[in-house]
Amino acid sequence: MMNREQILALASDAASVAAAKPLENAKTWPTLGFSARAVWGECKGSGSKPYQTRIDLGGNAFKCSCPSRKFPCKHGLALYLLYAENTASFSQSDTEPAWVSEWLDNRESKAESKKAAPKDKPVDAKAQAKRQQQRDADMSQGIAELALWLEDSIRIGFAELPAKPLRYWDTLAARMVDAKLPGLAVRIKKLSGLLLQKGDHLSAFAEEIARLHLLVQAYPQRGQLPVDVQADLQQLLGVVLREDEVLKTEPVTDTWIVLACRDSEDNALITRETWLLGQTSGRFAKLLQFAHTSQRHSLTAWLISNRIHGAVHFYPSASPLRAVLGECQTDTGGDVPVPSHYPLWQDYPQWKIRNPWLERYPVLIPAATPCYQNSRLFLRFDNGNAIAVDTRQMPPWTLLALSGGLPVLVFGEWDGNSLQALGVWHPHGYSLLARTGN
Repeated sequence: MMNREQILALASDAASVAAAKPLENAKTWPTLGFSARAVWGECKGSGSKPYQTRIDLGGNAFKCSCPSRKFPCKHGLALYLLYAENTASFSQSDTEPAWVSEWLDNRESKAESKKAAPKDKPVDAKAQAKRQQQRDADMSQGIAELALWLEDSIRIGFAELPAKPLRYWDTLAARMVDAKLPGLAVRIKKLSGLLLQKGDHLSAFAEEIARLHLLVQAYPQRGQLPVDVQADLQQLLGVVLREDEVLKTEPVTDTWIVLACRDSEDNALITRETWLLGQTSGRFAKLLQFAHTSQRHSLTAWLISNRIHGAVHFYPSASPLRAVLGECQTDTGGDVPVPSHYPLWQDYPQWKIRNPWLERYPVLIPAATPCYQNSRLFLRFDNGNAIAVDTRQMPPWTLLALSGGLPVLVFGEWDGNSLQALGVWHPHGYSLLARTGN
């Protein structure tokens, strides 16, 4: 059974947590029950009929008859917390009420439909080749236009670029989308974002320009590159393999522990990123899910410390990280064990050699003491050396407080200059440092 911290990690925002607190009282729920599959309850509301709330224990999914658009709503959170901390208030039953069982059966039916392999449609080889030829032509034209823009920008200099209006960058990004290069559109938006930030970010801007230049030089010669580097190049451009193609690759079978889960949002599109660590292999895997903000509830809500037993298939890459799940089973697990072997931040230059476009890579920083100096957070080692911690998504006192002034093991993403800390093993267990997504 999940603990309070794990359940609260499912909340979409702090307001939902605050709204759920007054409902954590069995007297508010005339009906409370649970089975092997689900938890349910009827909560008194402002209307004449109570709100019917149900939770699928197998998938951490929620449904409530209240008008809230949040998933989970305050009723779902309160019901789960009440079940975890006051199970005696619930009646156990092998048979769920109809309004619960129908919902569960419908979810199971949809899950089975997704697993069913679709019938292969006949492929029109000529039409497919023609579409690919047109796509290649569009991409080559887009790459040529970007190469010319880069040459002009370097020749003229960067001094005038910060004064360019936002529509200047939007137009350039839109042109890359038209050229079937959505990955380059994202990188151009990143360029404009660097210029809009406060402070001097021209050095970071120049580094991004250099990566783009390397990319446009590599694309015409892609046939001469190693296969895994070609795969990285394609992903950078926004050409990504379908999941069914990835599932044909050789899997890595292990017990995978969920270390972190976070959401980002851009133009109403939610991206959920979940980091896994294989207990035996010591390998990291990154799962990505996408959904419109109105469909946030469709995203799988992995919980920290969940164990995923089974196969993980990695996308082809010189430094494979992104993956999809194959045949596997999930359980709630318990504490997050301290791994016995894992990638170290000192190995980053070797990963960079394999993939010159690599930005951040997951690592564990062992036996380092957090310290705050000159308004910056560091992890200091026994030999006196230290590495910087990026605190833009994490208040520095969180890591300082959890460590208690003692050396800790920290999980995060290293970019060669600083660590974006995501989780920490401390004297009382494992905790997240960045807000989990839901």
